[in-house]
Amino acid sequence: MTRREVANVCLLTAGQAVSTLGDYVARVAVALLVLERTGSALQVGLVYVVLVAPNLFGLVGGPLVDRWSRRGTMIACDLLRAALVFALPRLARLHLGWTYPVMFLVTTLSAAFQPARLSLIPDLVRPQHVGRANAVDQIADPVAAMLGFALGGALVGAVGADLAFYLDGGTFLVSAAAVSLLMPLVAEGARARGRRGAFWAELGEGYAYVHRRPALWFNTLGMAPASMAIGAVDAMLLVFIADSLGLGAAWYGLLVALGSLGSVLAGAWLAAWGQRALSAPSLAILGGLCAHGTLVGVLTLLRGPAPLALTMFVIGVVNMVWVTAARVLIQALTPPGLRGRVFGLKYGQARPLNTVGAALAGWLADAAGVRAPLAIAGALIAGLGLAGWAWPAVRRTKAEAGRQAAAGQSHAAAGSGCGGV
Repeated sequence: MTRREVANVCLLTAGQAVSTLGDYVARVAVALLVLERTGSALQVGLVYVVLVAPNLFGLVGGPLVDRWSRRGTMIACDLLRAALVFALPRLARLHLGWTYPVMFLVTTLSAAFQPARLSLIPDLVRPQHVGRANAVDQIADPVAAMLGFALGGALVGAVGADLAFYLDGGTFLVSAAAVSLLMPLVAEGARARGRRGAFWAELGEGYAYVHRRPALWFNTLGMAPASMAIGAVDAMLLVFIADSLGLGAAWYGLLVALGSLGSVLAGAWLAAWGQRALSAPSLAILGGLCAHGTLVGVLTLLRGPAPLALTMFVIGVVNMVWVTAARVLIQALTPPGLRGRVFGLKYGQARPLNTVGAALAGWLADAAGVRAPLAIAGALIAGLGLAGWAWPAVRRTKAEAGRQAAAGQSHAAAGSGCGGV
């Protein structure tokens, strides 16, 4: 990579890592604040509803992301989120009910920020480095999750929720500053756009583009079963490890941390050798889904902490590989002017379906034991991978991705005037 490309990746990843850390701190803070003030589990549940429901905005917000400047959208979202979070402590003192609309708006802005960020990554580096850039960017989330939940609980316990909210607001300002310093290789004005027209016509254009390309459909709307299954696994792991196996909450925290460590190490490996590892993203996605589902099934058969630790670590590795490959595939197969719509489709349904899967898993666990939803979730994930292997149009996308990348390379060179390394 050139110095400009390295600077772009570092700025984007650092801003995202800091902002995501603040998000996790704020999630803990708002839940504990509501629980302390109301003592109601229902009110805490409503907090998580307002943290999930706005993600549906991604399903219809893609045309706006494609119309606007990606950097401008990200900076505006960061500044607005900072203002809202800074105001939350005072508003919550006036009336706790302000917590819900404020967090709803913050999450809605995040739903616009995410597709803009993912759509911008291919403009920050040359096509041969897109896989590496995605891998570095993807590392931010597991690291922030490990630190954010622990820091959030410690901050609220030591000094109260207000400081946690101020910290979160500050991280949005750091993110905005980092995004403002980015130097895309492709100028915003030079970016090819989709057809401009009525909002619903542009939205339909995005849906039509996805439906005409099986690989894109499979990796966006077709991932619905995997989204539900992953939500089920995330929700049931605590019950399975701490309760069913009797290992306790400490072992649960350690095992989840090992999964995050596996993701971080896999991301570092992809960042170093991403070009070769992600040269055939469809194969990485389908193989990763099959391995991920199989490992979840194996998890239900284990008893001791040592094999559980190894399995959780490998699940973290596999998850990082196929999730990163899915991002790379979408970026390779989607014209720049449609990326916001395609990423909006992918992530607009994922978080809500995670929640649906968690709820269904809880109901099934009460009826048939916790191993049942875990086994079904593993079968769904692996079955989706096998279905993709059996669908030639999904499995054989290497050539098409290569053609798109070559076209993107020519476009980036023309737009930036940058030569080779």
